[in-house]
Amino acid sequence: GDKVTTGTHEYVNGVKTTETADFRAYGSAEESFADYVRLLKNNSRYQPALQAGTDIKGFARGLQQAGYATDPGYAAKIAAIANGPTIDRAVAAIGNAAADLSNRYASTAEPAGLGTIRR
Repeated sequence: GDKVTTGTHEYVNGVKTTETADFRAYGSAEESFADYVRLLKNNSRYQPALQAGTDIKGFARGLQQAGYATDPGYAAKIAAIANGPTIDRAVAAIGNAAADLSNRYASTAEPAGLGTIRR
């Protein structure tokens, strides 16, 4: 598939290094998320992370322990983002957009995937 080559920070034996690596490129955020879900669901090493349920810290720790990221602070960084103000604003914006679309189409069946956003 499509790819992009860019600089990235990786940790090798606990030491931060800069490398050039290939990353998958997608035509949309939806394609990217779908591929991410497939990656996690189809690789047994990520099953412990998926068993964390709604526990974002457990999920992030599971990904880190499975080797998803080389940064030793990966799990803590993901948990901080998930529990921080940026995600609150994003969830609110998505909820507002969904409500707006739902109101526009109130006379027809609700478009798929536009239910209430909860965190």
